[in-house]
Amino acid sequence: MTRRTLAVALFLLLAAGVFRLWATDHARFTGDEADYWSKSRRLATAQYFPAYGFEITGSAAHFPGPAAYFLIALPQLLSPSPRA
Repeated sequence: MTRRTLAVALFLLLAAGVFRLWATDHARFTGDEADYWSKSRRLATAQYFPAYGFEITGSAAHFPGPAAYFLIALPQLLSPSPRA
């Protein structure tokens, strides 16, 4: 990887990060997102321990494991905000 390619990649990564932080005020948490955050927040505060993964919309099925809840719960240890 050339120095120029690395510089362009780092610039794009930085620009994407700045845009994402700027756009957090425009994010909405409804439906599935609110449910995922709520369960992950309860997991972070030791009120909920999932045995299954996310529900599949329109079905009684679940994804096989709760790993995604644990990943979403990590930032919730630092802040109760869904934007964390």
